[in-house]
Amino acid sequence: MRKIPYILLSLFFVLFFTACSNKQSENTNTLTDSSYKVYYNQVGYMEMDEGYTIDVIASASPKVSCSRMDEYDYKYFENNVLIVINKDTSSGSFSYKVNNITREDTSLAIDIEALKPEVYTDDMSGWEIVIEISKENYNNRLIDINWIND
Repeated sequence: MRKIPYILLSLFFVLFFTACSNKQSENTNTLTDSSYKVYYNQVGYMEMDEGYTIDVIASASPKVSCSRMDEYDYKYFENNVLIVINKDTSSGSFSYKVNNITREDTSLAIDIEALKPEVYTDDMSGWEIVIEISKENYNNRLIDINWIND
C-alpha cells in the first residue's frame, strides 16, 4: 500500500516533464537540407556599409547580379527564387557555411557560420552565397541572417 503513492507521484512527474518538453512553435519549421541548395563563390572585396547585402532574385531578368545567373532560366523561376548574400570578410582565408534555414510566420532565419582557421591571411575578400529555395518556402518573408562566429 505504501508503494502506491510513490508510484503515482513518479508517474505524475514523468507525465509532467514529458508534457513540458521544449517544442518549437507550430508556426516554425526548420527546412531540411534537401529543400534548399547552397553555392559559395569567393569574390573580390566589396566595401559595404553593413558588411553584407541580401538580394532575392525571382526572375531570369534580375536587377542585381549573381555569378550563377547563367544556370537558371524562366522555367526555374516559376517555382523558385535565389537568395543572394554578399559578405565582406577581413581575410581571404575565411569561408562561410549555411548551417540552418528556419521558416517562421513572417521571416526566414538563415544561420551562417564563419569558418576561420587559426592562421589566416591579412587580405580582404568577399563571398557570394547563393541559396536556391522554393517560392513556397520563401513566400516574401523577411530574411533574418544570424552570423555565427563572425
